[in-house]
Amino acid sequence: MVPDPRDRWQRGKEERQPQIAKAAILSTLGAVAAFYSAEPKETEGTYEARPAVGTFDRTGLADKITQALESDIKQVRRNLESEDVKQALEGKGSYPLSRIFNAIEIPILAPHLEGTQYDTKNLHERYPVQIARDPNGKFRPLTIRASAPRALRGEYINAGQAGYGNGVYFKQNREEPVALLTAAHVVASVVQRQELGGYILRNPDLGFLSVSGSVPAPKPENIVQDDPSLTDADIHGSLVSIVGIDPDATGDPETGRKTYSGVAVKISSGLARVLGSPGTTAEKMYRNSFMVILPPGEGKEIGPGIKEEPALGMSGSPAFCSAAGSPVFMKRGDGYAMCGIFWGFMLVTDPVTKRQMEVAFFHGIDQVRAAAKGKHIEAK
Repeated sequence: MVPDPRDRWQRGKEERQPQIAKAAILSTLGAVAAFYSAEPKETEGTYEARPAVGTFDRTGLADKITQALESDIKQVRRNLESEDVKQALEGKGSYPLSRIFNAIEIPILAPHLEGTQYDTKNLHERYPVQIARDPNGKFRPLTIRASAPRALRGEYINAGQAGYGNGVYFKQNREEPVALLTAAHVVASVVQRQELGGYILRNPDLGFLSVSGSVPAPKPENIVQDDPSLTDADIHGSLVSIVGIDPDATGDPETGRKTYSGVAVKISSGLARVLGSPGTTAEKMYRNSFMVILPPGEGKEIGPGIKEEPALGMSGSPAFCSAAGSPVFMKRGDGYAMCGIFWGFMLVTDPVTKRQMEVAFFHGIDQVRAAAKGKHIEAK
């Protein structure tokens, strides 16, 4: 049985931490949802979910969710500016990961974003590419519109057929050619040497496949044009959505898509040492990355007959920074700019709440740009 991702976020007030006062959006059945606000109770020093009065149609609900998200994001940024959280972000003090989780967790699922200014529908329609080897052993990069007729969606490679990951067609500037950008380990796992035109870097975990031979030329609307106004410095504290094709047990049954949304934080050298043993490749990888909290269940083994962790199929997916959810305004027609590539995840037991937290890691856009030129940036 696949766990309902709402379970953790509908926890009781006894598990809430007193540091945070922010809104929570909890979905119910189908397109209907209830909006809850979490407010401080001074007598107990905890936060209590309180249902809003009345119900909303889809239009009204989208407005309510937008307001709640804006409130949440602002509160998270205030949390990130607190001295205690700044120390935790440097890996200092007791239980730094617990303090960070408490500061940035917002319960966002893909249905919450529908119809809001944070909607990822256009991103799913245009950009994700499934990088796969079909059951016959043939390499197949697949770009299928999310709104395509249902019969066409059967072309996606699923977890029971063969290995797959994700990618995105990326163009840095007018002079640079279009490349199929993904994680290096996706290229190493899916693409045979004789099929590979391009190059990979192990740290950062990024790979570029040339648009020739096995990689067909994309349509212009399927190419992400780099937005030079966005840098790694702008991503920290911004709302990020990782979008990909992953038709497994936890993917959208209608579209085969997944969305991982949350506020991203930059991993410092000190925090990287908390996440990985000092001097190891893993520690260096974390140091060159951002992290964001995953929806519940994506980073856990969920049962026999299903690939070990659902997030595995999202490797190489593009991450997009929302102009509406970023401290830096980016003038974009779709309201998003690509800000990185998802490369891995971790299951962490919060030592304070004892909850299992699932965390995603992605390389930021500065790493992508440097890697596109065959260079490497060592984070400070």
